[in-house]
Amino acid sequence: MCGPAIHAAAVATKALAKVFRSGGDGGEPDPGNGNTAFENGSDREGFNATERHEELMDEIVFPGIPPLLRDIVVHLRASGITQHLRHSELCPRYTGRDDPEGRMPNILYVLAQMQNEYAAVPIFDSLLFRGLANYVNPLTAGPRAFHIITRKVVFKSGVYSTHPAMFIMPIVVKKSDLLAPQKVNDKYPDVHLRLTGWVFDEVFELFSTFMGTLLNQDTVYAYMTSSALQFSSKSLNPDDPASQFGNQNLPQHSSAFGQPSPRGKQRKAESFLKFPHALGADETIPIYDGRRRHGNFRFEEQQWRDISTLPRYGVPPPPRGQQPDYTRAEELPPFEVDKFCVALIAFTIGTFNPKDNPTLVQISLNLHFAILLGFFNNTLPPRSVSLQSLSSLRATAAAQARAAAAAAAAQAQALGASS
Repeated sequence: MCGPAIHAAAVATKALAKVFRSGGDGGEPDPGNGNTAFENGSDREGFNATERHEELMDEIVFPGIPPLLRDIVVHLRASGITQHLRHSELCPRYTGRDDPEGRMPNILYVLAQMQNEYAAVPIFDSLLFRGLANYVNPLTAGPRAFHIITRKVVFKSGVYSTHPAMFIMPIVVKKSDLLAPQKVNDKYPDVHLRLTGWVFDEVFELFSTFMGTLLNQDTVYAYMTSSALQFSSKSLNPDDPASQFGNQNLPQHSSAFGQPSPRGKQRKAESFLKFPHALGADETIPIYDGRRRHGNFRFEEQQWRDISTLPRYGVPPPPRGQQPDYTRAEELPPFEVDKFCVALIAFTIGTFNPKDNPTLVQISLNLHFAILLGFFNNTLPPRSVSLQSLSSLRATAAAQARAAAAAAAAQAQALGASS
C-alpha cells in the first residue's frame, strides 16, 4: 500500500514547506497562496484498485489533468486507448523512516515561472508528444503496443518489433549523479549512475495507469524516495576486472546511440538508431543542453534523429574544426526550494521480482540520456500560460531558429569561399 510511503514523515523542514504546498482551488496558480510549485501528494490509504478503475474508466477522466493538457485525454479517447487502461498504483518498494512527505511538482506553476519563458514550450510539448519512431511518451501511448520479453519492455510489432521502447518524459530534477558512479547502497560495493526526479503531479496517475496496464498489475513497485523516481544505469562492481573504470580513453559518445540499422535505406523509420536495453555504470549517460540559444531542442523530427549532436551541458562550443572538451561537462544542479531544473529524460523499462517477495512486480527505469529544458525560478512573477501564449512562443522560437541556421550557413559558406 502506498499511503505510508507517500506520507512518510510528519513534518517537513521549514524551507521545503515553502515549496511543498497546495495550489488554489482547481489546481490553478494562486499567487495569494504562496505561488508554490509543488502539490500535496494524494492520500493513498484505503486504496481499492477495482473501485478506482471503475470510477476512472466510466468516461475516462483523470481529474488532475488541467484544461491546458486536456488534449492528452482527447487523444486517449479518440484512439480507443482508454477502454484498455487498467488503473493501478506506482509505489515505492522501500520507505525510509526519515523520508520527507512525498509530494510532486505542479505543472501549472512550473510553466508560469520558468526563468526563460520559451522553456515552457518544450516542457508542454513533451507532455503531449505522440511519439516518433522508437521514442514513446507513456502519457499518450497505448500499452498494448508493447509486451515483455526477457523482462524487458519491447515493441510488440512493426519496424521496431522486439526492440526496447525508449520512453521519454519531463521531470523536475531532484539530484543528478551522472558524471561519477555512486554506491547503490551501503551494503555492497556495487555502483551505478543515477538521476532522481519527480513526475508532474497532474499526470502521475496516468503514468501509473500506463505502467499497471502494461504489466497487468494493480500495484507496480519502483525505486522511489519521497515520490521521486530513480532512473539509473546498470550497477557494476568497480573491482570487477571486466569493468572499464579507470580507463581514461572511454568514448565520449554513449553506446545509447548504437548503430544505424543496416536496412535504414529500405524503410524510413529504420534510419533512427536502435538502443541497447540499459547502459553500464562505466559508460556515458550524456546530459544535453536543450535550452534556447544552446541546443534549442524543439521536438523536431530531425532533432530526434540527431540527438547525439546536441551540445552537452557545461561544455562550451569548440573552436572551428576542433572537438568539444567533454571533460568540462557538468551535472544538472540539485533541487533547491526556489530554483530547480526541468529535464527531458529517455529511459527503457525492465521488470523483476524482488528476492524477498517474488510475488511483487518491480520496475527498473534505465536512463539513456537527459536533455536540460530550463530552470524554474520562484522569485520571478508568474506569467500567464495558455495555449495561445505557448503557440506564439513556439512560432517565435522556430522563426528565430530558422534565421540563426540561415545566418550560420551563410557564414560557413563565406568562410569556405575565403579559404
